[in-house]
Amino acid sequence: MKKALFAVIAAAGLLASTVYAETTANLLFTPDSIVTAEADGVAGKQTKGKAPSGKQAIIVQAQAQKDGDVNYRLRIDFAKPIQVRSVTKIHVDWEPLDPQIKEDGKREFMFSIFTLNREDNKLRRAGTLNYNKRGEDKKSIYQSKDIQVPFNAVYYVDTECQSWTDTLFPESTKMITAIELYTSLGSTSKGTKASDFKGLAVTNVSFE
Repeated sequence: MKKALFAVIAAAGLLASTVYAETTANLLFTPDSIVTAEADGVAGKQTKGKAPSGKQAIIVQAQAQKDGDVNYRLRIDFAKPIQVRSVTKIHVDWEPLDPQIKEDGKREFMFSIFTLNREDNKLRRAGTLNYNKRGEDKKSIYQSKDIQVPFNAVYYVDTECQSWTDTLFPESTKMITAIELYTSLGSTSKGTKASDFKGLAVTNVSFE
């Protein structure tokens, strides 16, 4: 697989650049990838490290939200919006640190793509978008038809984007601002503790 190439299109004035990524790019480790800080309902505690296989990974710890949901929620933001010119599939490779999930060999994960809203995209094209002061991004959420996915998950862009989400990715601006991987582990109201879980290593997110 050839290395991903990135071309940055410079724009005058406030930040309005677009990073064009080849579909083979591992979006976890591009020059513009930002490991999102831990925040309730946004991301768990995340660090760069090594997966059990030895691959470079983002490792996320279980998070107990204020509403009681216990989950793994990995999120990567981008310093500039990125665009992949043609997408048919989303590949997500992950390795569990929890023995039970490893034994199961699969898990129900929802994968989300955040994109610029249309007003901000108009400003971007005009070269007047301040990327750090944009409005609400739109969220496209993917769930496999098989519900649970193996360690090398594949989501189909045209058929597995959920109708109840903010936007269908094929109909979005396609200017990607962040990606997210989420799975619920239980609820504190039913005795589940975030400390009961060892972590999740995600080694690759790429488009085809």
